[in-house]
Amino acid sequence: YIIRLLGWFLLKVFARVITEVTVDMDSFVLLAREKERALSTHCERPHVVLIPTHRSFFDFLLLSFVCFALPEIGVDIPHIAAIDEFSRIPILGYLAKAAQAIFLKRGIGKADPDLSAKLIELKQHHTDTATIEVFIEGKRSRDRRFVKPKTGFLRCLANTGGDHILLPVCISYERIPEQSALTSEADGASRDCLRLNTSLLSWLKSVFLGEINIGRVHITASDPVPMTSSSETNFVQLGEILQKRQKEKVLVSSFHINAGAKVLGLHAETIRAALLSVGCNFWPGQEIDSLTLPQSLSEQWTIMLQYSHFFAPFFAKSHPHWCEWLDPGLHEAIIYPEDPIGKDISAVVSALSAQFEAAEQIFEDTVQLLKSKGFSSPQCGHIIQYVSESNSSTPLLLVNAVACMKLGEFKSIEPACVTSHTTSTSRGFSFRKRFRNISSASPVQALFRQSTKKVAMEKIDSANFRDSESFGAWGYADSGFVVEVNQEGMKHVKMKGNRYSISGKSLPNVVSFFEKATKIKIDPLKVAFPLIPDDPLIHRSDLDAFDIEKLEEIVNNEKQRVSTS
Repeated sequence: YIIRLLGWFLLKVFARVITEVTVDMDSFVLLAREKERALSTHCERPHVVLIPTHRSFFDFLLLSFVCFALPEIGVDIPHIAAIDEFSRIPILGYLAKAAQAIFLKRGIGKADPDLSAKLIELKQHHTDTATIEVFIEGKRSRDRRFVKPKTGFLRCLANTGGDHILLPVCISYERIPEQSALTSEADGASRDCLRLNTSLLSWLKSVFLGEINIGRVHITASDPVPMTSSSETNFVQLGEILQKRQKEKVLVSSFHINAGAKVLGLHAETIRAALLSVGCNFWPGQEIDSLTLPQSLSEQWTIMLQYSHFFAPFFAKSHPHWCEWLDPGLHEAIIYPEDPIGKDISAVVSALSAQFEAAEQIFEDTVQLLKSKGFSSPQCGHIIQYVSESNSSTPLLLVNAVACMKLGEFKSIEPACVTSHTTSTSRGFSFRKRFRNISSASPVQALFRQSTKKVAMEKIDSANFRDSESFGAWGYADSGFVVEVNQEGMKHVKMKGNRYSISGKSLPNVVSFFEKATKIKIDPLKVAFPLIPDDPLIHRSDLDAFDIEKLEEIVNNEKQRVSTS
């Protein structure tokens, strides 16, 4: 009953936001053949594991719906492996549990005994064969680039025994439903926790008002890969093989090509010809021009990055770290002829190189600015904060990538795409050592600078804009942090006054950070300390002459600051 209810609801949503969903039926035929071969070889039916790409929350909804609506492809509705955080979302978590999802803990660095028990129970429950769906990328791609595959789930699955058929599935979107939110994270913003909030409800409202259009979606499967419970299985190599087959099935439409033409300053036909030269697959059927490019420069880049992995090998020698950034899962060098590589490919590679080098230059300029302000160890957030105010033509997405690379937050040091015979050396990690040697002779300044906004001083109450120090508190008398509760019931912090550039801006993560660090719950509705007058008076009889003298020493003998009347 729950499955049918979800199917009806999803059909209503998909019909309103998607122009067309196409499924490559023939690509699923190989799965049936592989199941028959495994049955004849091992005399038992293998379990089926769907391995889809992960770009959106729509991924598991779409794939489950296709299995439900098209039984002729021979794939049962899968048990979805989702992170345990998803189970705590009101309503959605309940529906996921009702649909028999498997919740797992991500990033614990060791085998999860609870997961093993759940998988064994699942297999025992299915007398015939179980169908499971897992995203080996682990999380949604924030900018459409492939994420390096994770192997923990596959290891755990193999340890539970039995034979498995892994089916790589590629889900290609023209536009991704939550791309704006994901792009902000790619730009350097912090990740929001999963929850059912007003943003989701507002999005659903826009859906049923017909205001959302993500264009076309195409689903296709690649050649299945058998996996046994043998201890000799190389899971890293297995993950690379699965992802390589996903990449081969990626589709590109005119919408993606037009985004690339705009951000790279090239003709669309040049990009199309370059993609054709590297073996890219284009959307089947007649083009439907129903989408307009977003205004955000970073979001335009994410649309273009739909096909970034096709050009990654061309940067293996000249820009090895950008090679890995374009395709983090690239595990072997594809040798293309260096000269000539074709004028169309050369034009795309040159345009990308210019953008990458511009981002590196912006990073270096920002580092020099931070050095002049006394920062000895700037983090990615420091860099992004300054660049975001500079109105640069280079997207924050690229600057954030450079910052992560050069500040050591880019996990892999040696580019995986460069073969052992490559003689070129890695570039771009020297900054981390320079930061340790930055002189801190000049005083360290706050990351938020004094406000540059023009203020009509005659309209400001002098009591609210004073240069005097705040006695008994940090900073100036006109500044201070205030905890507020917004209309959604979420706690956030604002700086009062208008002295600094962050004054009046909402800081939604400060309270949660403080609560986590101090393990103290902040309740803005309760008074933490008793209210006292602004100028408390101490009766003379409570202090003797020695006490008064000591108090005056504390305040540098400013006797007017000590009241005994």
